[in-house]
Amino acid sequence: MLNILPQHPHIQKLVLFGNEQVRSENVVRYQDIVNGADSEEVDEEYSVTSLDPKEAVATILCSSGTTGMPKGVMCTHDSMTAYIDISRNIMGDIVDNDDPSDAMMGLIPFFHSFGFMLMFLNLLRGKTMVVLGKFKPKIFLDAVVNYKVARLIVPPPVLLFLLKSPMVKNYDLSCIKEMRSGAAPMGKDMEKELKSRFRVKHVSQGYGMTETTLGVLVSPHGKSKIGSCGKIVPGMMAKVIDEAGNPLPAYKEGEVCFKGPLIMKGYVGDAKSTLNTIDKDGWLHTGDVAYYDDDGYFFIVDRIKELIKYKAFQVAPAELEALLLTHPAVQDSAVIGLPNEEAGELPLAFIVKKSGRNITEREIERFVEDNVSPQKRLRGGVIFLNEIPRNPTGKILRRVLRERAVKLVSKL
Repeated sequence: MLNILPQHPHIQKLVLFGNEQVRSENVVRYQDIVNGADSEEVDEEYSVTSLDPKEAVATILCSSGTTGMPKGVMCTHDSMTAYIDISRNIMGDIVDNDDPSDAMMGLIPFFHSFGFMLMFLNLLRGKTMVVLGKFKPKIFLDAVVNYKVARLIVPPPVLLFLLKSPMVKNYDLSCIKEMRSGAAPMGKDMEKELKSRFRVKHVSQGYGMTETTLGVLVSPHGKSKIGSCGKIVPGMMAKVIDEAGNPLPAYKEGEVCFKGPLIMKGYVGDAKSTLNTIDKDGWLHTGDVAYYDDDGYFFIVDRIKELIKYKAFQVAPAELEALLLTHPAVQDSAVIGLPNEEAGELPLAFIVKKSGRNITEREIERFVEDNVSPQKRLRGGVIFLNEIPRNPTGKILRRVLRERAVKLVSKL
């Protein structure tokens, strides 16, 4: 923080919470401010500005921007306080425990609600939050061990690294008690392997958007279901609808929608997109395909815009990606729809090979053929990459891959 002060001359001082020694004249300890307060210096005519917490904007954060440019999302003071109340209700053991060593790892950028609200929640907890500017394997593993990180709340690519990287066996990660994931779907096989290999008390994934302040689907502690992103949080409502807007029963796939105090006020300077996202009855349409079971647990299938339209079928990229990650030679994967005049779109896989492993395009195609129904085969082919492009929250940048695929095909 001290390094960036010269770039922000409007910041006069940094306030430090805790008992660490102050090493700069630009830093003051919170306790010193409190101890030095003089009642005679207080302006008795000072009054707090009144505002409507349901309308006043508290934060402007970025949407994920996976299918287009990120938008500025306005969240109100009311939605922020509602999130804190909900967090205490569903994660009281995390928020209000008295264990000073209960450290959390923060890898998500603070301009997205995932990172910002985790930081906000951790200030409320009064516990250590370890923040890394960028994911670098050795620095990440060293930080987990040195700070005895108990709770990892990270996107799936980081958890995938823990399963796939040979570096991990050189570290004692027994300090980790809990692994939670968000920002992108985590496959069932990955979730099972994390539980069996690291023997942590709780492994789960949640669901939320900047447009919903943060998590609206969360697994109760110790009561997660493999593959599910949890139940609707208290105070919020959820429904799954068909293309005509009709509510669907359990186990039927459709668009998942939410309503309640966590819903954003709207997009900055974009009334049209706001109206397209929040309907006249206050329901926020996520653009995500999901279903729920008889116990009220929700399962995310994929983005509506990302579903591959092969002839009369719809193929979910996330399903194929989860399958590909089970192959012993695959480090990472992404699947998109390659435009095709006859079929509409053909499933195309981008693959990152594990270091030292050799595998051909045809071997990948055969592996998928042996494990899926005919319409889900990789008829668009396989392309090997050094790295899958992702946004800072870990979501695959499919538009970048789609542009690359179209360029490659046009050269053939």
